[in-house]
Parts: sequence; C-alpha cells; structure tokens
Amino acid sequence: MLEKSDAGAQLAYLNETLYDVELNNKKAWIIGNINPGSKYCNTKWARRYNSIIERYQGSVRMQLFGHEAEEYF
Repeated sequence: MLEKSDAGAQLAYLNETLYDVELNNKKAWIIGNINPGSKYCNTKWARRYNSIIERYQGSVRMQLFGHEAEEYF
C-alpha cells in the first residue's frame, strides 16, 4: 500500500492553525485518534506531523490520543 504524506491536507491545516496560534501568542492542545508513534500510524504522515510539532513546540501544550488500549506518558 502506498502511503500518503498528507491525506486530506490534515497537516497543512495543522501547520496553518499552529502558525496562527503562535502569531497570536496563544497555546494549543491537540486531540487525535492514532498517535504518531503507533504502529497503526502512516509513517510518512507521522514524520511530517512530528516536524510540525517540533517547529511549534512553544505553542503546543498537550497532545492527547485515544486509539491505543495502553497508556503512554
């Protein structure tokens, strides 16, 4: 199966939104289904997601994911 690095332009939306958050000196929480470290997550997408999070680490205060049956801290 061929992986797409930004299916549905989700990452483009996230990047634009976090840019606005940073520009306006606000903070963000991210809530998602499958965490980018999961074996169920598209690896290309996860790499791009992690790059965006690293870029905006000063604005992202929390990330919550609920797909896994185990707890990660």
